[in-house]
Amino acid sequence: MGKEQQIQNTILEFLQWNKYYCKRINSGMIKIEKRCIKMAPPGNSDIQGNTPDGRAFYVEVKAGKNTATKLQQDFIDARLKEKCIAFVAWNVEDVIEGFKKVGYIL
Repeated sequence: MGKEQQIQNTILEFLQWNKYYCKRINSGMIKIEKRCIKMAPPGNSDIQGNTPDGRAFYVEVKAGKNTATKLQQDFIDARLKEKCIAFVAWNVEDVIEGFKKVGYIL
């Protein structure tokens, strides 16, 4: 399991423990044997869900010095314009801060 996947799992567990509905989203395309399977469109955030009161949120998870790609940042910006919660996180503390900025205390 890679570092980013470990961070994703930790964030998912933390959010679920706090009663936030969320799931991991795979984007792009994968090849299985001779078939290509399309996932969510490129740029989708790694974790998507709803707060207990129903507000949609999107978390793009990164490890180390990695940052969001242009497609990922465009996706986040589009969700913010829709009044959703959306941000990039490198750890659980970033998630707590991301929700805190919009009035949610975890």
